[in-house]
Amino acid sequence: MAAVPVLTLIGQTVREMRTERGMTQQQLADLCEMHRTFIISIEKGRQNASALTLVRLAAALGVLPAELFRACTKHVMRSVS
Repeated sequence: MAAVPVLTLIGQTVREMRTERGMTQQQLADLCEMHRTFIISIEKGRQNASALTLVRLAAALGVLPAELFRACTKHVMRSVS
């Protein structure tokens, strides 16, 4: 799987989790001590987040870091089937 689809899938997952929790991008950014524009870039799949960034996002969203990769896992499973 290429890097760009992975970034897009992770970004979509972050956006879904954030909106499910009724959080704005600014609220998530504040919890993670990041800039809102950085959150936007992650959600759009333009930014390759570091492991530390993913851990901070997961903590702010109240999930395990592995949950941020759920869409990637589903995508891989569909392509293998």
